[in-house]
Amino acid sequence: MVSAIFLVGLLKNRDTYICLAEVIPEARIISQEDGIIEYKGIQYILGVNDLKRRKHLIESLKLLDLESPCIVDLRFNTQIIIKNGPGSQ
Repeated sequence: MVSAIFLVGLLKNRDTYICLAEVIPEARIISQEDGIIEYKGIQYILGVNDLKRRKHLIESLKLLDLESPCIVDLRFNTQIIIKNGPGSQ
């Protein structure tokens, strides 16, 4: 009975989830536990929750087009932090 209710709940919501490697497929995973990836010299700190939303933010804000070495922190729900990375002036 409990299984049937759980299954109905899952089918009703139809939420889809993605893994860290799917956020930026060409990126190198630095830390699976902390949700950190690197792409073209830029580190993206994503965290481990709601990766589908993080991917949407990266694409809609064109954060893949950044050029200087920097760190993009997307762990928080209400802010995105972009810091100069090592080697930038």
